Order: sequence, then structure tokens, then C-alpha cells
Amino acid sequence: WYVRSSAGEYGTEDGTSYAAAFDGPGDIVWGEPGVASGDTLYVCGAIIGEYFNVGAGGTSENNIVIDGNCTGDEGVLDADSSQANALRISGFDYITVQNLTLKNGTGACFSMDSNNVFIQNITIQDSGFIGFLAQGDNLVFKDSIITGSYASGAQITNASDAYLSNIVVENWGQTGQNQDGIFIGDGAVNFLVEDCIADTTTAAGSGFDSSGDSTAPASGIFRRCLSKNTPGGGFAASAGDEEARIIQFEYCVDLTSDNSLFHAKENVTAKFYNCSAYDSDTNSYIPINLSGWNDVDQRTPSRC
Repeated sequence: WYVRSSAGEYGTEDGTSYAAAFDGPGDIVWGEPGVASGDTLYVCGAIIGEYFNVGAGGTSENNIVIDGNCTGDEGVLDADSSQANALRISGFDYITVQNLTLKNGTGACFSMDSNNVFIQNITIQDSGFIGFLAQGDNLVFKDSIITGSYASGAQITNASDAYLSNIVVENWGQTGQNQDGIFIGDGAVNFLVEDCIADTTTAAGSGFDSSGDSTAPASGIFRRCLSKNTPGGGFAASAGDEEARIIQFEYCVDLTSDNSLFHAKENVTAKFYNCSAYDSDTNSYIPINLSGWNDVDQRTPSRC
């Protein structure tokens, strides 16, 4: 199946070929006899200022694939600051999204509230809020770039078994605001974030952060991640009143932060393995800051 901008005319416009593409997202026929389980929908060319809401799901055996790899006319979903989302998936499971550029949503550029979604090789640009906002179980998100988000780069909550790999978040957030490069928490359990980079912000959040509480715990691993040029610090974990939460940092690197490089507070159990920190302002902040216990003055390590 094929979809192009509604600004053109494409013969029968029944979506069966590039020359007869659906006339914009609003023209897509979702579900049988249209785009259904096992089908691929190619997004062709720039679709600007149009509402793109996925309207059907696949099955555990066969995802619906939304693919921007349309030969000679690569797919771009540009919300043009007139739509909240460049792409939205809500309530439909078993979806694959790949090879797309998403840009200029006034809310979350890519908003997802579904299970069993696989995302790869996408670029998210200039979101008016969070670049990638997701809920749902069994998310895989890999080999992608998020740049220029007004708030946090990516936020995943109320999810289990989320896997993020080779995600680069650049130039996110507003000066002094508590906005993170990648935030995973509030009901996100058993997550794994590996080989990801958070690079350059003026916000006061962290490159990588996780938090939860007793009603929405979070737990998981950050592995081989790099945070750099983040005034709010590199890696953080907090837990509110949740006492049985474990966040693990393995082989993570902080480069040039102005705050505590690794920060664990409240009732979280934070574990650090083979982490490194370089070129940070340790005249004002300790490299590892542990806080939140009743005897915090005794537990907080001295500046070093």
C-alpha cells in the first residue's frame, strides 16, 4: 500500500501503487480490505500538516509495517506546527515503524500508546514538546535520532520490557527546566537502555533518568550509555516512596556535566558498575551524589 500528500492527484487513489496512492492519511483504508495484518504501507514524499493516526493493528505473527523507504520519494511526516503529532499510534498493537522522518509536532512528535511496537531507523526533529512519548509493553526502539525537542527527548512510562538501543538524543530542552534526554519511569519495569547517547542541552535535567514510586514503580538497566554537555548531570535515579526498586548503570560514561555525574536519591536501590566520568565541575558538585536517607549528612560522600 502507498500514501502520498493530499495535495496531489493519483489516479484511482486506492492505495495499490505509487501512481494510485491514497490521497493523504485521511484517505487510508485501515483494516480489511485495506491496510491489515501483514501489510506494508509506504509513506511517500513529504506529507505536511496532515493528521496521521494509525487505524488498525497487526497480529503476533504479522505486524502492520509503516515504512518511509519509498524508492526515490522518501517518507516525511511533517506536522507543520498545525498538528499535535506527526505520527500517533493508540490502541492498536503489533505495529512496525521504520525509515521515516517525523517533525514539527506541537505536542509529542511521535506519540504511542500501544503494545508490541517495533521502531527503527527514524529521525524525530523539532518537536514542540517531547520528541517520543510512549506507553505500552514490549516496545523496541533502535537506530534512531531525536533532535531539537522543546522538552525531553524521549519519555517512556507505564511499560514493561522496553528495549532502547542506539538512540541519539541531541539539543533538547529549555534552559533551567527539568527535562531529560531519555526518561524511563513511572511504571516502566524491566527496561534495558543500551548504547544510547544524550548530547547537549541547556536544561537542568539529566542525560538519562529513571524514577517511580510505590504506585508506579520502575526498574531496569542503563548499559554503555554516554551523556555529555548536560548541565543537570549525566545519570539519575529516584524512587519517591517506593522501596523495592533497582536501577542499574553499567559501563556508562558522563562527559562534561556541571552537576553530580551520577545521582541517586530517595528510596531507590542504585547499582553502578564500571562507570566513568570526565571533565566535570567537581569544584561545586560531588561526582556521585547519594541523598534522601534520614541520615543523609552521614551517607553523602565528601566532595572528591
